[in-house]
Amino acid sequence: MTETDTPKLAKKPRWTSLEIGLITITSLFFIVIVVLIILFATQSDKICTTADCTRSEGAGMGEVRLLQRHFRHAQ
Repeated sequence: MTETDTPKLAKKPRWTSLEIGLITITSLFFIVIVVLIILFATQSDKICTTADCTRSEGAGMGEVRLLQRHFRHAQ
């Protein structure tokens, strides 16, 4: 008797779900890093340092005064 079985076709290696997940996370992480670098490189220094600027901010001034009082009493 002779064997008539044909050799099985070699399956193409498929990606596992773990590999796909890791590549997805790595790609997203890489995109986030690139975006953060671009934002950091293109930012302009708009820091409010003048007295007029800090007074005109208005919002949050109550908290600033509260903190100033707290630190004065703590010293």
